[in-house]
Amino acid sequence: MHWEKLKHTPHYGNVYRAQVPGGWLVLADTWARHEEPGDGRHYDSTGVGITFYPDPNHEWTLAEDPPADDPSAGNQ
Repeated sequence: MHWEKLKHTPHYGNVYRAQVPGGWLVLADTWARHEEPGDGRHYDSTGVGITFYPDPNHEWTLAEDPPADDPSAGNQ
């Protein structure tokens, strides 16, 4: 199975998708950064979720959306 990372994901985690029969598996993970004395820091996993997105013809594309503060995005 090939997992593809989505580009625009939260800064505190990642979102991936994998093509499967009938659609996509979508996996999200989240991380929390913990500061330690000095310059130390580490990251802990705070959660993982997975779901199935039905898309029999695999039409989901990863077209780029303009950022929310981009004037071309419109006020939707």
